[in-house]
Amino acid sequence: MRTIFMGTPEFSLESLRYLYENTDLRLVVTKEDKINSRGNKINYSPVKEFAIEHNIEYLQPKSLKNDETYEYIKSFDPELIVVAAYGKIIPKRLIDLPKYGIINVHSSILPKYRGSSPIHHALLNGDKKTGLTIMLIDEGLDTGDILEVEEVDIDEKDNLATLTEKLSNMSYGLLDKTIKKILSGTITRTKQDDAKAVVVSLIKKSDCLLDFNLTKEQIYNKVRAFNPTPTAYILKGSEHIKVYEVEKIDKEYEGKMGQVVEITKKGPIVKCLNGAVRLKSVKFEGKKIQSGADIVNGRKVLLGDVFYGKES
Repeated sequence: MRTIFMGTPEFSLESLRYLYENTDLRLVVTKEDKINSRGNKINYSPVKEFAIEHNIEYLQPKSLKNDETYEYIKSFDPELIVVAAYGKIIPKRLIDLPKYGIINVHSSILPKYRGSSPIHHALLNGDKKTGLTIMLIDEGLDTGDILEVEEVDIDEKDNLATLTEKLSNMSYGLLDKTIKKILSGTITRTKQDDAKAVVVSLIKKSDCLLDFNLTKEQIYNKVRAFNPTPTAYILKGSEHIKVYEVEKIDKEYEGKMGQVVEITKKGPIVKCLNGAVRLKSVKFEGKKIQSGADIVNGRKVLLGDVFYGKES
């Protein structure tokens, strides 16, 4: 089968690997290169790096809507296009181009968490399960017919990195199952129930600020949902402190929300709505990631310090 792949982040790699190893993969489409924050280095997407390493033709269009891009993709005569976290809207004439259409490897159980941040939101909401959906792409936002679904448990200790890896690893086998059914004519299509749809948007920096008026469970879930990136953070005066890991503490304390109410060998404890959280792994501006014990020993955080949940 002649295929084209569209994807960008690390999540996409196992889907890409499947097509490379099992189909006639003719082209990889990925987003444009990024320039790092200092402006002195160009960062390739993981998908582009894979394409270069395996000598696969690749394309990085600013838009899929122009005639030149459409004709170039058409010249590869794809029978199937597979998308996994590409990051751009696909126009109808491209959807209609391949014999078997375009299928999308989506990192949730649709129709829950349509949109751009499904893994983040599964963790933010404390879900116990999530999974992969392979669906046909139509002109809506993750509204196409469902072809295959596979569930996975979310462990209490999972964060964005570990859950993304779990789901990515599942995609190889689920794509194999789906494409074999497509080729044999045994694939079934299930309409989504739009009444049950939950749509999620891109994560913004403001979403990552920890508010200690939340419960310890909400704070814990927020920290793991944004670890390693874009990373939850707290404010101490004007200083932004990134938070990579916290521990839930059941004990009730006197004091303000966001106040350091106890200093322990394992890290400072901060009061929140229904108890407290211990800071276990943080990064101060201009410093390396430090453990809770490190910041206690270095007196980076003191008893009575207050972290704020709003930018000034």
